[in-house]
Amino acid sequence: MFATTRNLFAVLWFGLIASQLLAQGAPPAAVRIGEIKKLSVIEKRLVTGQIEPSRRTIVAAEESGRVTVGPAEPGTTVKQGEVVAQIDDALLKVNEQIAEAQIHEAQADVDQMQAQLATASRSRKRLEQLVASDVARQKELDDSRDSESVAQARLSLAQAALERARGNLQALKIQLDKTRVIAPFDAYITRKSTEVGQWVSPGDPVVELVETVRVKVKLNVPQFMVDVVPMDEAVDLKIDAVEAVRQAKVFSIVPDGDPQARTFRVLFKLDNPDGMIKPGMSASAQLPTGKTIDALTTPRDAVITTKTGSLVYAVRGGVAVAVPVIVRFGQGDRFVVDADLTPGDQVVIEGNERLFPGQPVNVLNAGGEN
Repeated sequence: MFATTRNLFAVLWFGLIASQLLAQGAPPAAVRIGEIKKLSVIEKRLVTGQIEPSRRTIVAAEESGRVTVGPAEPGTTVKQGEVVAQIDDALLKVNEQIAEAQIHEAQADVDQMQAQLATASRSRKRLEQLVASDVARQKELDDSRDSESVAQARLSLAQAALERARGNLQALKIQLDKTRVIAPFDAYITRKSTEVGQWVSPGDPVVELVETVRVKVKLNVPQFMVDVVPMDEAVDLKIDAVEAVRQAKVFSIVPDGDPQARTFRVLFKLDNPDGMIKPGMSASAQLPTGKTIDALTTPRDAVITTKTGSLVYAVRGGVAVAVPVIVRFGQGDRFVVDADLTPGDQVVIEGNERLFPGQPVNVLNAGGEN
């Protein structure tokens, strides 16, 4: 009723302008017309829902320590890989330097053991030749072989110590990386849970992030409609807060209904690169009920939408008459409407943006749409 009142107000307003222009003898407007038709259509019903972020996460601390750089304020954008908070890493950096020194020390031990093994190997080879020539005794060769085996064992121990030192350094680097709390994807900060100087432990929440470059539209669809939701057709999704209509196909139907409302969640995904659509905004769409009805329809191009409502211009007696309409839903290239119109009425589909109520018209396509 409120929408109809607004439409009537718009018609009255146009009427005032019309009376002034008619007094000035406005010439006929060249227009093209279409026809009001009664058609059998699949009924559609308005369903509502809301915008949700495609991803939401609470980023937690992975290391214990004092927070030295806190997260930015809610509403701040962050990029994937950006540091959103920093935990004190001074001691870990000192331990990293110690670990690097231990690697150099372990490498020197390996070099020394390799030199000793090389010396033992040369001695063993020389004694093998001497024993073969009966110049040296077998016991000397056996002792040389034992010395070579000991040198080999010492080298293995030194190499293991080197690998252990390298592993310790790698573990410290991982710990250092974990002192930096990183954004896992491009997002907005919606909540921060820590401040500079606060002590955190692994698992403590640091910041909450939501992704908005893509959003989900969640519609609450009545149970009697959920089985006829079009899965392969684009649906017009209306977001009133930003006066936008976006098209998307159904992403999924959650098979877990609300036992009180008897509705099921039908989800769509939308790209939102400019961030204009925000989580929490309301959304709506006209979805089929599965029921066939006879309905009054008008060409889409005939409908003029203003801030005060929608209307069409009917051609009656050679003049344009503004008729308020309530658009129920779209059906191909036509709208199903409620209006004071009857099948066969002629409505302006081209040139209507320049018309005013009561203006004479010159119909260019007397037979209707072509």
